[in-house]
Amino acid sequence: MRQIDRLPFVFAIVLFLLAWLLGFPMRAQSAPLGDIE
Repeated sequence: MRQIDRLPFVFAIVLFLLAWLLGFPMRAQSAPLGDIE
């Protein structure tokens, strides 16, 4: 598989991780730590 073919997939994962990390403090205040859904 060429590197360019994986780029969109990796980019989506990076954006998802950033959004999860940025949103974690807000979820931690409104939901139990065990409930990450």
